[in-house]
Amino acid sequence: MYPINKNILIIFALVGFVYTQSKMNSYGMGNPGLYKDVASSGLSSSGLFPGYGKNFSLMNPSTWSSSKYTLLSTTFKGITHLLNYENIQNQSSNIDWLFFIVPIKQKYAFGIGLFPYADHNVQFGKTDIMTPDSSLSNQTVDFSGGLSSLRFAFGFPLSSFGLGGLGFDLLFGSSRVHKSTEINEEIYIHDQRKLFSGIVSQLYFTSNPVLIQSKEITFYFNLGFTIRDFSAELQSYQPFIDINQNGVHDISLFDFPGIDNSPDPTKKRFQEFYNPLELNFAINIKYASGISLIYDGGLWKNNSSISDELFEFGDGLSKKIYLSQGLIKYAENFPKTIIDKFHWRAGYSISQMDFQSNSNKVDKFDLSVGIGLPFGKYGNQIDFAYTFSKIKSEHFINEDVKTVKIGLTIGDIWFVKRRNR
Repeated sequence: MYPINKNILIIFALVGFVYTQSKMNSYGMGNPGLYKDVASSGLSSSGLFPGYGKNFSLMNPSTWSSSKYTLLSTTFKGITHLLNYENIQNQSSNIDWLFFIVPIKQKYAFGIGLFPYADHNVQFGKTDIMTPDSSLSNQTVDFSGGLSSLRFAFGFPLSSFGLGGLGFDLLFGSSRVHKSTEINEEIYIHDQRKLFSGIVSQLYFTSNPVLIQSKEITFYFNLGFTIRDFSAELQSYQPFIDINQNGVHDISLFDFPGIDNSPDPTKKRFQEFYNPLELNFAINIKYASGISLIYDGGLWKNNSSISDELFEFGDGLSKKIYLSQGLIKYAENFPKTIIDKFHWRAGYSISQMDFQSNSNKVDKFDLSVGIGLPFGKYGNQIDFAYTFSKIKSEHFINEDVKTVKIGLTIGDIWFVKRRNR
């Protein structure tokens, strides 16, 4: 009574685009590594530079030992995308950052953090597609999910050279693909699930300050590389006719074939599709007035080839380069005015992204401002950042992105002998 159209899998591949999230999310592993704490976001910085406070960055373990306090930091992010070519606007919000940092005698430090690594949320579709049997159809494809990073990191001294840091990012997550095609008032659905895992190591270095023309200058470096190859498992479920049109695979009473009469999903494993390598650097020029000028830059590259079978478009980012400049005025320890109580931050960055198979280059420009307010006795701080981003490639992508981040960091003192009372 409900024959499965033999051309359904062909039809699923003939989809045009109407996005509700960034187009970058739909290619390969998406646009990874966009996570930043609020202070770094307010500077358009990679996070190497101490933007949270003097000599301290939440994202750079080699600076953690300078803190006197154990810190728990969290960030809330709200983001608005405007896709200019499609005239579509969408909004989302989430917890973007959670980190726990413990300095030990201002010499060593360790920390544990959880944050998003890559976003795969996107939706697209097209109507009035002509199928091989001359039927008209409406099609939508929903992608959801992404990758998260669980980071374990350590900070330690490097004798007279400066400070070092070591981090391990355990990357894990899944994305779901929900393909729906309506043909002659019947809805055909095909679901897939992709499971990802891998481990990336991060090395950090902060130099001792040097005096050049009476200005104190500090250098920061970061090298990230894969230490356990990324793997993926593609689970493909039985296509079915959604008779009750609820978008879910139900038993045979409601769908055909029902989930009770469907085989287990087919599974296929993939290797060597993602091997990221990144190199970042920053230069901090300190002025006597409590102002620091920073220069930041870096390169990210995927040294593997995107799989045509694992990813729908057989393409993904192959390289990113960026340069940024920021300015910060730190809060005074003994403020005389209200202005002196705040950290004031501003910055901009320019970057360019290349694809593995697509000749289009994507340019991105970020402009950011931010403030931070230390309060209490033990390193507590509230931070705010606003970033406007322009992402553009001729005839391919044109997006305006507005991001607001609010961060709260709570501190305490650990590893201190307390007097008995």
